Amino acid sequence: MTPSFQIGVATLLLASAIWAATLVAAPYIVSQVSEDAPVLRAAAIVYALGSFICHQRPERSFRFSGVQVPVCARCEGLYLGAPFGMVGLMAVRRRYRQVVASRRTWRRIVIVASWLTILTLAWEWMTGEMTSHVVRAIAGAVLGAAVAATVTAVVAGDLR
Repeated sequence: MTPSFQIGVATLLLASAIWAATLVAAPYIVSQVSEDAPVLRAAAIVYALGSFICHQRPERSFRFSGVQVPVCARCEGLYLGAPFGMVGLMAVRRRYRQVVASRRTWRRIVIVASWLTILTLAWEWMTGEMTSHVVRAIAGAVLGAAVAATVTAVVAGDLR
C-alpha cells in the first residue's frame, strides 16, 4: 500500500471512529452539561447531522444517560461496526491478498451481511412486532463492518 493509500485508510478509520464515539458521547453530554456550555452546541450539531441520515424515531433508538441517541439502533450499529470492519480488513489483507482483491468475494460478504438486516425488516413487516434495539444494532453492525471493509479495500487499492 502506497503512502497516499495509507493516509486515505487512516483518515477513513479515524473519521469513522470519531463519528462512532461522538454518537455515544452526545447523549451523555446533553444529560450532564449545563445549558450554556459550548460543548452542548457540538452535541446539538451531532443531533442535527443525525436527523439528515436517520429517522431518529424514539421507539427505535437507544437511550444513554436517559437521553435518546442521535440515530436509531440500526444506524448506531452501522456506525459502531464500521471501524471494526476497517481494522479487521487491515489485519488480514496481506495474508489473504487474493481473496481481498476479488469483487466476487466482496459482493458475497456484503450480501451475507445484509441478510441479518433483511431478516429483521421482514420480521417486523410480517408480524408487526418491532425487534429489539440490540438485535437491530447487531444486524446493523455486521452490515456496517462489511460495507466499511469493502470501502477500505477500495481506498487501499486492493479492490478496483
